Amino acid sequence: MNRSAPTRLSFIPCCLLLLALVGCVHSTGSDTTDRAPLPLKTTHGKALDSALEGDGSDIVTLIFTSTDCPVANAMAPQLSRDLRRFEELGIRCYLVYPRRGVTFEEATRHRDDYGLEATVLLDPDHVLVEALDATITPEAFVIDFQGSGEPRVRYRGRINDLYPSIGSRRDLATRHEWRDAVQAVKEGADFDPEGPGAVGCMIQRQ
Repeated sequence: MNRSAPTRLSFIPCCLLLLALVGCVHSTGSDTTDRAPLPLKTTHGKALDSALEGDGSDIVTLIFTSTDCPVANAMAPQLSRDLRRFEELGIRCYLVYPRRGVTFEEATRHRDDYGLEATVLLDPDHVLVEALDATITPEAFVIDFQGSGEPRVRYRGRINDLYPSIGSRRDLATRHEWRDAVQAVKEGADFDPEGPGAVGCMIQRQ
């Protein structure tokens, strides 16, 4: 990142992986500076409200994910390690499930099966999707709060480069932009909030 400014998957034959990735997309991102202010309150319960609330010392990270997106699930082992580290640092971590029809039990089972230590949020009405303009699973956001308590998007983009493009997977990720962004925010550094576009499964907007 330019500062200037987990069930384990078994081997999947290439042909099956390509079939699994049908419907996956690559997000190019958008300019956060032109985005409308994030709503601090919703009409969908305290859990969604609290994800976008905090004070000047709070850092929040949200991962939009899905129980059945092969890209999101392939990233789960590294994601699990990073989430565990961030929780130890006092960073609030959320897994947001935006697909309609996913129950809380299904989402929490998915989280537990993959060893993801984060709070589960269901967003079937796309409250957080619309607030953050999320488009892909998995897509990562890092938010901090200015002196007034207003949320500010500090990073939006991919988790890492395990999938540099649709249908192309590395053996191991070599760049970890989301992890680096969280660390940079923790250290008070300035950087471009628009990371490399997320690669994964499209969030079907209402």
